[in-house]
Amino acid sequence: MKILRWASLMLGLLVSVKGQAPGRVSTNPDRQLEAQVNAYIRPYLDLGGFNGSVLIAKGGRVLLSKGYGMANYELNVINTPWGLQD
Repeated sequence: MKILRWASLMLGLLVSVKGQAPGRVSTNPDRQLEAQVNAYIRPYLDLGGFNGSVLIAKGGRVLLSKGYGMANYELNVINTPWGLQD
């Protein structure tokens, strides 16, 4: 069941990112993408349904690399893009 939820989260995220209006120009598309991903993932974080890292790349360029939630609750370690706190 967790795998199905994770798959639907990732699919929804990809659809959300790909579904941007073509011709829409942003002064900082990386910040806009981060805001969209944050807005999409926030409800899952609030419910404790997602802890992990997100990497979005296009054409060999990393557009977003960010950790969400906790890597380890016992030790209070937050997630980073690499899964461990620096």
